[in-house]
Amino acid sequence: MITKTHLTSLMYQIANLIADKRFDELLSVCSESWMDENAIRTAVDEYPATFASPPNGVYPTRDDDIIEMECTATPTWDISLPLWSTEGRTDLCVMLDCAEQDGRLELLLKGIYVP
Repeated sequence: MITKTHLTSLMYQIANLIADKRFDELLSVCSESWMDENAIRTAVDEYPATFASPPNGVYPTRDDDIIEMECTATPTWDISLPLWSTEGRTDLCVMLDCAEQDGRLELLLKGIYVP
């Protein structure tokens, strides 16, 4: 069973991959993505900040960062992942859907943008 702790750990993993500009690894973590590596790079590079690993204990930053979706065939969560820069939290977010399939996570990268 997937817990909020699993999802929080996933949030740190994704944020660290973006901070390190390891976009190919980010895509390998995702089961599906609506963005290719070039689109991810563009979204990150065009944002006016130097991204950094988030401090421990900051995710989830708000109660609505992880929302369990109702009326789905399998347990599914909508995740809004705010990214961190060398100056602190940014308004650029990674939008993800995470579903539990046969005890493992299926991750959909929906976008990287300012909501």
